[in-house]
Amino acid sequence: MDSATTKQSEFYNNTQSSVVSLLNFHASHLSLKNHVVVPKVLIYDEPGMVCVSAFSMNMLLEKGGVCLFYPINDSTRLSKSMPTFPAVYLCLPTQANIKRILDDIQKDRYAYYFINFTRPLTDATLQSFKASLAELPVEKQGRINGVHSTNFTYMIVDSRNFVTLAGTELGHKVATAPTYFTHLTYLYPPRDAPPSLEAEDYIRDTVSDLSGALLAHRMRNPVVVYQQVTGAEKVAKQLCKRQEVEDDHDSLLIIIDRQTDFGALVAHSLTYAALIHSVWGIHRNTVKTDVGGDGAKTTNLFPNDEFWRSFSGDDLEMISNTTSEQITELIALENRLKDPDSLTKVDVSDALTQMRETIAKKATVTTHVTLASNTTTKMKDMKTAPQRYISRDAKLTLPPAPEECGTAGDYVRAAVSAVLMPRGPDSVGDYIATLDKRWPSNEKRTGHVAALNAAVEFKKAVVVHNNKKLLDRALDVIKKKSDWPIPATVKNLVTADRIPEGWATMDLSGEALTIAAPQLPKGRVMLFVVGGGSYHEQRALERHFAQLNIDFVYGSTGIPTPDEVLSAFARWNAK
Repeated sequence: MDSATTKQSEFYNNTQSSVVSLLNFHASHLSLKNHVVVPKVLIYDEPGMVCVSAFSMNMLLEKGGVCLFYPINDSTRLSKSMPTFPAVYLCLPTQANIKRILDDIQKDRYAYYFINFTRPLTDATLQSFKASLAELPVEKQGRINGVHSTNFTYMIVDSRNFVTLAGTELGHKVATAPTYFTHLTYLYPPRDAPPSLEAEDYIRDTVSDLSGALLAHRMRNPVVVYQQVTGAEKVAKQLCKRQEVEDDHDSLLIIIDRQTDFGALVAHSLTYAALIHSVWGIHRNTVKTDVGGDGAKTTNLFPNDEFWRSFSGDDLEMISNTTSEQITELIALENRLKDPDSLTKVDVSDALTQMRETIAKKATVTTHVTLASNTTTKMKDMKTAPQRYISRDAKLTLPPAPEECGTAGDYVRAAVSAVLMPRGPDSVGDYIATLDKRWPSNEKRTGHVAALNAAVEFKKAVVVHNNKKLLDRALDVIKKKSDWPIPATVKNLVTADRIPEGWATMDLSGEALTIAAPQLPKGRVMLFVVGGGSYHEQRALERHFAQLNIDFVYGSTGIPTPDEVLSAFARWNAK
């Protein structure tokens, strides 16, 4: 066994031992063949469940007797008692959690109490807790089986992934976990993380050690669900070296889930989404800006934000035109609905519904006007490469609807963004400079002729990077749609339909992957990208990861069916 494998083995054993000890599931009990495991209730808060799911302890939980899971503040749990069940607590030592634990003991909800905190208690909290326990009757004190604390470092996203892992809903008996997959879900650190934290390196090392250990021990196929492509790349680079993944090992499946967080969108640095992410950062769909009339401003993006899903692949200047047009239309519609005369011509309930929808849409578009405007202002002040992509006269302040649809250069810029995503801003900037010389920014362009010429020039510029097939497809689209105006043509090339609202990781990790799992080739490292992106964006991503010697498995803008996944795996098996 080489040093890397030994290190992984030690890491895994230490981790398993810590969790077993924390949950009071002693190894000696687990190893006794005739030992009767007493059913237990696991009571947790979100960080507590994260600690369990982080280390793939689902099988240990079953062996340890955990058969029921309840959030510590769950109303169903608090409304009933289970006096024959021992309770295992796994939660932060907050005042609210401690109060609930003491309340459970006072009301005799459970037979015994194993109290485990996922963070060390402060001296003040410890003394207060001891004093509260001392006030309990002696009989109740005798049913407390110790108070333990440790300091877990976790970067997992939320408890729903453990629900998926367990194969059941919270509060019900644990079903058999999926046969083939184990989930490890990592979240990028928040923007207010300590400055000393090297976020990407920390994530890479954490995921590499943990996933590598799972691979080394031939456990179930680890699935790294990651919300940012850059982090997934680093994880893949660490785990995907062919000499470290032997042919008889189970395959590693890396999932980049691009729909759980807007910041996970894969886009070139020219696009609206990527510019906002690179300038401000996006944490759990929240953007904080430090420019504008009111100083620091927080903008929340929501999963049903149709504007973001439709236009995040466009550049900022196109966003300016789009927001202006939409605001003009929405204001006109709103005024029409407010007109008493119009209400006599339509059903009142329909009018009210339209009014609510119109106001909501206007609020969304106004949000993006502000966000894009602040981004433009910030980028003009930045002495970095991105400012070259914002023209000096760019305005995002609700101007009247433009008379022209834009210049060919604008849309070539968007097309280059989508297709050359892995190439970096410098090379794209050179192409744009060449194209802008041919079409000055003040020259009006209408119809298909400019779009066709733009595509030809575009094709010449990027053929050197072996994208000929992709560019041929792009050119074919423009030729076939030559009667379309430029924006519609480019929208076909660039703008992506995002995945259906409400689709979660749970759907991906359920039936489709479970059915497909027996088809997994051995010793392969595969990437499954879900959650939006245009056809060209998906192909660019495929090329990007192919350069890293990773087997790109599947890209989808919708929920994959079992047949689709099986078909995808069959193709990679045939390689």
